[in-house]
Amino acid sequence: MAAEAYSQHEEAKREQQKLDISRDIQKQFQDISTNIKSQIDEQRLEFEQQIYDDIQSLIEHERQGREFTISTASGNYERLSIFGTI
Repeated sequence: MAAEAYSQHEEAKREQQKLDISRDIQKQFQDISTNIKSQIDEQRLEFEQQIYDDIQSLIEHERQGREFTISTASGNYERLSIFGTI
């Protein structure tokens, strides 16, 4: 009877160790998942900022080109009006 009680105690101890190990593994997977999610979010934000910066640069370049065109056309109009052709 003492041997059976000891055997049951050892079995319960092994089951508890299995549960502890299982919880530890789950915790590690959750930590890994959280870390990966954070990395993905960080990379997504960096990507979005880079795209935003690229679009802003294109818009600024286009705006400057249009301002130059308008300025040039305005200057040409003034020169032509001085000569009385308009």
